[in-house]
Amino acid sequence: MRQQGRLPFKDPDNSPWFHQNAYTSAELFIHPIVTIVMAIILVWQTLLYLEANILTDPTFFSRCFLSWGLFWIMIFVAIFIKWCFFFTLGLVLGLEMMSPHDEFWLYDYPSNPCNVPSFLVFKRTKQKPEDFMENLFKSLGRSHRCSIKPVKILGKYYFQQLNDEEYARWKKTHTGIREDLKTDDELIEFGLKVKQLEGKTTDMCSVRVWYFPKLNEDEACIMAQGHHSYQDGISQMQSFYSFSDSIKQKDSEYPFFKKPRPSIF
Repeated sequence: MRQQGRLPFKDPDNSPWFHQNAYTSAELFIHPIVTIVMAIILVWQTLLYLEANILTDPTFFSRCFLSWGLFWIMIFVAIFIKWCFFFTLGLVLGLEMMSPHDEFWLYDYPSNPCNVPSFLVFKRTKQKPEDFMENLFKSLGRSHRCSIKPVKILGKYYFQQLNDEEYARWKKTHTGIREDLKTDDELIEFGLKVKQLEGKTTDMCSVRVWYFPKLNEDEACIMAQGHHSYQDGISQMQSFYSFSDSIKQKDSEYPFFKKPRPSIF
Protein backbone atom coordinates (compact mmCIF):
# COMPACT_ATOMS: atom_id res chain seq x y z
CA MET A 1 0.00 0.00 0.00
CA ARG A 2 1.03 3.56 -0.63
CA GLN A 3 1.82 5.55 2.48
CA GLN A 4 -0.68 8.19 3.52
CA GLY A 5 0.23 11.68 2.42
CA ARG A 6 2.61 10.54 -0.32
CA LEU A 7 2.13 11.59 -3.94
CA PRO A 8 2.24 8.90 -6.66
CA PHE A 9 5.44 10.44 -8.11
CA LYS A 10 9.01 9.55 -7.34
CA ASP A 11 10.13 13.15 -7.77
CA PRO A 12 7.20 15.64 -7.77
CA ASP A 13 9.52 18.65 -8.11
CA ASN A 14 10.78 17.41 -11.48
CA SER A 15 7.51 15.94 -12.69
CA PRO A 16 6.13 17.57 -15.88
CA TRP A 17 2.70 17.53 -14.23
CA PHE A 18 3.82 20.36 -11.95
CA HIS A 19 5.59 22.62 -14.45
CA GLN A 20 4.25 24.92 -17.15
CA ASN A 21 4.76 23.62 -20.67
CA ALA A 22 3.86 26.67 -22.77
CA TYR A 23 7.37 28.13 -22.88
CA THR A 24 10.80 26.54 -23.04
CA SER A 25 13.56 27.39 -20.57
CA ALA A 26 15.44 29.18 -23.35
CA GLU A 27 12.41 31.39 -24.14
CA LEU A 28 11.93 32.28 -20.48
CA PHE A 29 15.61 33.27 -20.32
CA ILE A 30 16.03 35.06 -23.66
CA HIS A 31 12.99 37.37 -23.57
CA PRO A 32 13.94 39.19 -20.31
CA ILE A 33 17.58 39.40 -21.46
CA VAL A 34 16.54 41.01 -24.75
CA THR A 35 14.44 43.56 -22.85
CA ILE A 36 17.31 44.40 -20.47
CA VAL A 37 19.83 44.73 -23.31
CA MET A 38 17.45 47.02 -25.22
CA ALA A 39 16.99 49.15 -22.08
CA ILE A 40 20.78 49.44 -21.54
CA ILE A 41 21.31 50.53 -25.15
CA LEU A 42 18.53 53.12 -24.82
CA VAL A 43 20.03 54.44 -21.56
CA TRP A 44 23.50 54.66 -23.15
CA GLN A 45 22.21 56.55 -26.19
CA THR A 46 20.12 58.88 -24.01
CA LEU A 47 23.10 59.70 -21.77
CA LEU A 48 25.26 60.45 -24.80
CA TYR A 49 22.61 62.83 -26.07
CA LEU A 50 22.13 64.54 -22.69
CA GLU A 51 25.86 64.98 -22.06
CA ALA A 52 26.39 66.34 -25.55
CA ASN A 53 23.46 68.79 -25.56
CA ILE A 54 22.16 69.48 -22.04
CA LEU A 55 24.42 68.34 -19.19
CA THR A 56 27.69 70.12 -18.65
CA ASP A 57 30.45 68.13 -16.97
CA PRO A 58 28.21 65.76 -14.88
CA THR A 59 29.69 64.26 -11.74
CA PHE A 60 30.09 60.53 -11.25
CA PHE A 61 27.26 60.49 -8.68
CA SER A 62 24.84 62.40 -10.88
CA ARG A 63 25.67 60.17 -13.86
CA CYS A 64 24.99 57.01 -11.79
CA PHE A 65 21.77 58.42 -10.36
CA LEU A 66 20.54 59.46 -13.79
CA SER A 67 21.50 56.13 -15.33
CA TRP A 68 19.59 54.18 -12.67
CA GLY A 69 16.44 56.23 -13.15
CA LEU A 70 16.69 56.10 -16.93
CA PHE A 71 17.18 52.33 -16.84
CA TRP A 72 13.77 51.68 -15.28
CA ILE A 73 12.10 54.12 -17.63
CA MET A 74 13.75 52.46 -20.62
CA ILE A 75 12.62 49.02 -19.43
CA PHE A 76 9.05 50.12 -20.11
CA VAL A 77 10.12 51.73 -23.40
CA ALA A 78 11.77 48.46 -24.45
CA ILE A 79 8.64 46.51 -23.55
CA PHE A 80 6.55 48.89 -25.64
CA ILE A 81 8.95 48.55 -28.60
CA LYS A 82 8.74 44.75 -28.36
CA TRP A 83 4.94 44.95 -28.19
CA CYS A 84 4.88 47.11 -31.35
CA PHE A 85 7.19 44.64 -33.10
CA PHE A 86 5.09 41.57 -32.26
CA PHE A 87 1.83 43.39 -32.97
CA THR A 88 3.09 44.47 -36.40
CA LEU A 89 4.34 40.94 -37.07
CA GLY A 90 0.86 39.63 -36.32
CA LEU A 91 -0.73 42.13 -38.70
CA VAL A 92 1.67 41.15 -41.48
CA LEU A 93 1.02 37.43 -40.98
CA GLY A 94 -2.73 37.84 -40.47
CA LEU A 95 -2.66 36.69 -36.84
CA GLU A 96 -4.22 38.03 -33.63
CA MET A 97 -1.62 38.67 -30.96
CA MET A 98 -2.44 37.27 -27.54
CA SER A 99 -2.74 39.93 -24.88
CA PRO A 100 -0.51 39.68 -21.77
CA HIS A 101 -3.66 38.82 -19.80
CA ASP A 102 -4.37 35.86 -22.11
CA GLU A 103 -0.77 34.66 -22.02
CA PHE A 104 -0.74 34.78 -18.22
CA TRP A 105 -3.04 31.74 -18.09
CA LEU A 106 -0.62 29.69 -20.22
CA TYR A 107 1.54 29.23 -17.12
CA ASP A 108 -0.90 26.72 -15.63
CA TYR A 109 0.23 23.20 -14.76
CA PRO A 110 -0.96 20.07 -16.60
CA SER A 111 -2.02 18.73 -13.20
CA ASN A 112 -4.66 21.50 -12.96
CA PRO A 113 -5.29 23.14 -16.35
CA CYS A 114 -7.14 26.47 -16.39
CA ASN A 115 -10.06 25.21 -18.44
CA VAL A 116 -13.30 27.14 -17.90
CA PRO A 117 -16.55 25.15 -18.23
CA SER A 118 -19.90 26.93 -18.26
CA PHE A 119 -23.50 25.81 -18.71
CA LEU A 120 -26.55 27.41 -20.28
CA VAL A 121 -29.83 25.74 -19.25
CA PHE A 122 -33.06 26.52 -21.11
CA LYS A 123 -36.45 25.04 -21.90
CA ARG A 124 -36.31 21.94 -24.05
CA THR A 125 -36.85 22.53 -27.75
CA LYS A 126 -38.65 20.27 -30.23
CA GLN A 127 -35.88 20.76 -32.74
CA LYS A 128 -33.72 17.75 -33.58
CA PRO A 129 -30.42 17.83 -31.67
CA GLU A 130 -28.41 17.62 -34.90
CA ASP A 131 -30.31 20.58 -36.41
CA PHE A 132 -29.91 22.50 -33.17
CA MET A 133 -26.12 22.11 -33.26
CA GLU A 134 -25.90 23.13 -36.90
CA ASN A 135 -27.94 26.26 -36.20
CA LEU A 136 -25.65 26.98 -33.25
CA PHE A 137 -22.54 26.82 -35.45
CA LYS A 138 -24.15 29.02 -38.09
CA SER A 139 -25.03 31.62 -35.47
CA LEU A 140 -21.52 31.65 -34.06
CA GLY A 141 -19.92 31.92 -37.47
CA ARG A 142 -16.21 31.55 -38.16
CA SER A 143 -14.95 34.82 -36.63
CA HIS A 144 -15.18 33.41 -33.12
CA ARG A 145 -12.91 31.85 -30.51
CA CYS A 146 -14.26 28.43 -31.54
CA SER A 147 -12.50 28.90 -34.89
CA ILE A 148 -8.94 29.67 -33.82
CA LYS A 149 -5.87 27.89 -32.54
CA PRO A 150 -2.74 29.22 -30.80
CA VAL A 151 0.56 29.43 -32.67
CA LYS A 152 3.92 30.53 -31.30
CA ILE A 153 6.36 32.74 -33.21
CA LEU A 154 9.66 33.86 -31.67
CA GLY A 155 8.38 32.87 -28.24
CA LYS A 156 5.17 34.93 -28.60
CA TYR A 157 1.69 33.41 -28.89
CA TYR A 158 -0.86 34.38 -31.51
CA PHE A 159 -4.33 33.19 -32.50
CA GLN A 160 -4.66 31.79 -36.01
CA GLN A 161 -7.92 31.18 -37.85
CA LEU A 162 -8.73 27.52 -38.51
CA ASN A 163 -8.93 26.55 -42.16
CA ASP A 164 -11.96 24.66 -43.48
CA GLU A 165 -10.39 21.24 -42.92
CA GLU A 166 -9.34 22.05 -39.35
CA TYR A 167 -12.75 23.54 -38.57
CA ALA A 168 -14.52 20.40 -39.83
CA ARG A 169 -12.19 18.27 -37.72
CA TRP A 170 -12.87 20.47 -34.68
CA LYS A 171 -16.63 19.99 -35.06
CA LYS A 172 -16.10 16.24 -35.28
CA THR A 173 -13.72 15.83 -32.33
CA HIS A 174 -14.55 18.70 -29.95
CA THR A 175 -18.35 18.96 -30.13
CA GLY A 176 -21.11 16.47 -29.54
CA ILE A 177 -24.56 15.53 -28.29
CA ARG A 178 -25.09 13.55 -25.08
CA GLU A 179 -28.63 12.31 -24.57
CA ASP A 180 -27.57 9.94 -21.77
CA LEU A 181 -26.78 12.73 -19.27
CA LYS A 182 -30.07 13.85 -17.75
CA THR A 183 -29.40 15.37 -14.32
CA ASP A 184 -27.51 18.39 -12.98
CA ASP A 185 -25.10 16.17 -11.05
CA GLU A 186 -24.26 14.15 -14.16
CA LEU A 187 -23.57 17.36 -16.08
CA ILE A 188 -21.27 18.69 -13.38
CA GLU A 189 -19.39 15.40 -13.16
CA PHE A 190 -18.99 15.35 -16.94
CA GLY A 191 -17.76 18.97 -16.96
CA LEU A 192 -15.14 18.22 -14.29
CA LYS A 193 -13.85 15.26 -16.31
CA VAL A 194 -13.59 17.31 -19.50
CA LYS A 195 -11.89 20.10 -17.53
CA GLN A 196 -8.90 17.83 -16.97
CA LEU A 197 -8.17 17.53 -20.71
CA GLU A 198 -5.28 19.39 -22.28
CA GLY A 199 -6.34 22.91 -23.20
CA LYS A 200 -3.23 24.39 -24.81
CA THR A 201 -2.76 22.25 -27.90
CA THR A 202 -1.38 24.19 -30.86
CA ASP A 203 -2.74 21.96 -33.63
CA MET A 204 -6.43 22.46 -32.90
CA CYS A 205 -8.90 24.77 -31.16
CA SER A 206 -9.27 23.46 -27.61
CA VAL A 207 -12.78 24.87 -27.03
CA ARG A 208 -15.34 22.08 -26.56
CA VAL A 209 -19.10 22.42 -27.00
CA TRP A 210 -21.63 19.80 -25.89
CA TYR A 211 -25.40 19.71 -26.13
CA PHE A 212 -27.58 17.87 -23.61
CA PRO A 213 -31.13 17.76 -25.05
CA LYS A 214 -32.79 15.72 -22.28
CA LEU A 215 -31.90 17.46 -19.03
CA ASN A 216 -34.30 16.88 -16.12
CA GLU A 217 -37.99 16.84 -17.09
CA ASP A 218 -38.34 19.63 -19.65
CA GLU A 219 -34.94 21.29 -19.96
CA ALA A 220 -31.88 21.21 -22.21
CA CYS A 221 -28.36 22.49 -21.76
CA ILE A 222 -25.29 23.64 -23.65
CA MET A 223 -21.87 23.23 -22.07
CA ALA A 224 -18.92 25.19 -23.45
CA GLN A 225 -15.40 24.80 -22.19
CA GLY A 226 -12.25 26.55 -23.28
CA HIS A 227 -8.84 27.30 -21.86
CA HIS A 228 -8.68 30.60 -20.02
CA SER A 229 -6.28 31.96 -22.64
CA TYR A 230 -9.14 31.60 -25.16
CA GLN A 231 -12.06 32.88 -23.15
CA ASP A 232 -13.41 33.47 -19.67
CA GLY A 233 -16.87 33.28 -18.14
CA ILE A 234 -18.00 36.61 -19.58
CA SER A 235 -16.92 35.81 -23.13
CA GLN A 236 -18.59 32.41 -22.88
CA MET A 237 -21.82 34.09 -21.84
CA GLN A 238 -21.42 36.41 -24.83
CA SER A 239 -21.15 33.28 -26.97
CA PHE A 240 -24.34 31.90 -25.49
CA TYR A 241 -26.02 35.24 -26.05
CA SER A 242 -24.91 35.45 -29.69
CA PHE A 243 -26.87 32.36 -30.68
CA SER A 244 -29.88 33.09 -28.49
CA ASP A 245 -33.03 34.75 -29.80
CA SER A 246 -32.18 38.34 -30.70
CA ILE A 247 -33.63 41.19 -28.65
CA LYS A 248 -33.25 44.92 -28.86
CA GLN A 249 -29.90 46.21 -27.68
CA LYS A 250 -31.50 48.70 -25.29
CA ASP A 251 -32.98 45.81 -23.33
CA SER A 252 -29.64 44.03 -22.90
CA GLU A 253 -27.26 44.55 -20.04
CA TYR A 254 -23.47 44.63 -19.89
CA PRO A 255 -21.40 42.43 -20.20
CA PHE A 256 -23.40 41.04 -23.11
CA PHE A 257 -23.50 44.29 -25.07
CA LYS A 258 -22.09 47.64 -24.06
CA LYS A 259 -24.65 50.38 -23.86
CA PRO A 260 -24.13 53.38 -26.17
CA ARG A 261 -22.25 56.24 -24.59
CA PRO A 262 -24.27 59.37 -23.87
CA SER A 263 -23.86 62.10 -26.46
CA ILE A 264 -24.16 65.89 -26.24
CA PHE A 265 -25.68 65.98 -29.73
